[in-house]
Amino acid sequence: MEWDRGVIAEDKCNINNSREKQILEEYNEIESNPSDDLKCLKLDGNPYEWQFAIKGPSGTEFEGGIYHGLVQFSEGYPSKPPSIMFLTKNGHLKIQTDISSRLLSNWQSQRSVRKALLALIDEMPTFPDVCDDLDSVKYNKEVRRALAIKSRAAAPKCGTPERQKLIDEIHEYMLSKAGPVPQLHVLKGQAATLKTMRLILNIASLLGLVAISRRIPIISNLLIFALCALAFCFALYKS
Repeated sequence: MEWDRGVIAEDKCNINNSREKQILEEYNEIESNPSDDLKCLKLDGNPYEWQFAIKGPSGTEFEGGIYHGLVQFSEGYPSKPPSIMFLTKNGHLKIQTDISSRLLSNWQSQRSVRKALLALIDEMPTFPDVCDDLDSVKYNKEVRRALAIKSRAAAPKCGTPERQKLIDEIHEYMLSKAGPVPQLHVLKGQAATLKTMRLILNIASLLGLVAISRRIPIISNLLIFALCALAFCFALYKS
């Protein structure tokens, strides 16, 4: 019995050493091949927790944002996925909530944290937009854009001074790589322009119906042409 216990303890030690080796290899790979899209730092003496930040995906309302989070490695890693949660409000994925069950549902042992975080960047705009979901929240694009701008101002506050130092260091790195984002007054101006165009379209449609009902062909044709032009401009501007 004592021999069996010793074998079990030795096997468990070997598994832990293998897991830690895998994690450190991944960490060193990220450090030796830095990316403009993400940054990870681990706590001293605890390789099983990493702080990270990713940039918001280009061409979306998240563009230019800096989104901090936490990676925690499970005992079954790399056979089982790590736990990933956001610390920065983003208007789509909940903070301080493990999103790995959805994001990494097809996890395979050959995957890595780098690949998982890059996948997270890609999936931020397309993640299921359900307000009562355990993982997500529902805000409109203007709010998300405002949160993206706000995320650059300061890193989130979290945990011990040692952890906060890592978060601040990551934030400085990501700021140095992030491009500019439109200011809020620009976004408000765009929203006002869209509302004006919608109003013009509605008025022109009403006038067109009146002209057609009264059989005024010239005015009808002109209004139909104007409506088509306005609809095209509206679609082009909105895109």
